[in-house]
Amino acid sequence: MNHIAFRISFIYTITLFIFAFLQHFLLGSQASDIGTFEQFSWLIANGKINEISSLRGIAPLQDHFSLLLIPIAFIYKIIPTTYTLIALQSIALGIIPALTLKLAKEKNSPNPITASLLVAVLLCPYFFLVNLGDFHPEILTAPIMLLAIQETKKARSNRYFIYFLITLLVKKSQVLFGAGLSLYGLANRQYKKAIITLLISIGWWIISAKFSAAGGDYVNLRLGYLGETKSAILITILSKPWYILSEATPESILFYVIGLTLPFLAILRKNSLNALIGTLPILLTNIISSSGIQRELNHHYSIGIMPFIITACLDSIKDWEKIAHKTLKFIYYLTVILSIISFIGYARIGYFKSRYFPNLKEAIAFHRVKSSISSDKSILTDKIYAAHFANRLIVNTIESGRYLPLKNYDYIILPNSDVNNPRENQKIKAKSNRISEVIKTAQDQGISCNFSDYFQICTPKL
Repeated sequence: MNHIAFRISFIYTITLFIFAFLQHFLLGSQASDIGTFEQFSWLIANGKINEISSLRGIAPLQDHFSLLLIPIAFIYKIIPTTYTLIALQSIALGIIPALTLKLAKEKNSPNPITASLLVAVLLCPYFFLVNLGDFHPEILTAPIMLLAIQETKKARSNRYFIYFLITLLVKKSQVLFGAGLSLYGLANRQYKKAIITLLISIGWWIISAKFSAAGGDYVNLRLGYLGETKSAILITILSKPWYILSEATPESILFYVIGLTLPFLAILRKNSLNALIGTLPILLTNIISSSGIQRELNHHYSIGIMPFIITACLDSIKDWEKIAHKTLKFIYYLTVILSIISFIGYARIGYFKSRYFPNLKEAIAFHRVKSSISSDKSILTDKIYAAHFANRLIVNTIESGRYLPLKNYDYIILPNSDVNNPRENQKIKAKSNRISEVIKTAQDQGISCNFSDYFQICTPKL
């Protein structure tokens, strides 16, 4: 079983990495996530932990107070490339199938149920999508979150609190995962663990909120439509829950929940309820948020939900022990069908044909130019190219609106204004106008600009 689990996870990791590598190489990533975290990693790796990020406008630890960025930066220092971050994330997600098999074996899971759970994990569209192109530190702790949940019901506490603290220190918002652990502990009558977990979570929120205050108040930003203060928000949720539907329609909520759970539905049983209760702090926060991306499967906001869903399946094993083998085989085939439907319906695999592969020639030309520009040069570019120039002190985007004066940059690198990037169909006209404006301003200032089939390069300082 160990060899099989290792091989499966190895192949899964390589698959995740290849797709994420391709999307990033083919200009399918943006500066807002992977670019920002690479610049954070570069700053920390180069002893500039308190330096302001030119992409984010704050220092690395002021963005959610993610302490995991420090060890990530040490690894990045050794292999300073975006693909290091992508590889770390792919490895973390790739561990989950092997870990799931190990936990199922420990619980003496019937073979068809073990196979069902493995298929559900491997074809889960969320794991595939969340790994594509972007990077977030909390995704690296997904296996540790699963281990923390598994330790909840055990008598020992040392491992539980070690796993829990590792997941908590990753990001301020991980307090929601801590709240989920508390609910799971209460549901399983682990009252002491549950209370301590909740108190630690609240304490961490208070501390991290002070250190990350410069990054903004995301509670008011995304839940402010429910009230001007946190107490007003809570009162509105309890007294007027229908207000939520002004930001999230019932069909969008249903589509989101089905996307997370469909591969696992056939495995869930009565004993799954406690773990599903543990998903509520994160799930409900995502549902009521005015930011629709929290209900999209290609974003990191749901990563803390998935270990609880896997645990819900593991907790159901006792319900399957006395079920006839014929029924277990039916559950396996049903899970395969549901997982395939889920992956085809949600994984957006067609994007590679329609959005990414058409960029191949532009990507090759871009990477050729990029390789000739050293990391000590300052760059002005757009949010897509910026995802590839984040390994430096100064890189800015024309979308930021705070990029002037142009003479401050060594290079201005922008796509041709008439190139229709498939990821920005609705905004291409405005972006084209902005690009034309920047190039015209550069030429009016006597800055030398060269044009190719795909992009324009200006050299203010040369």
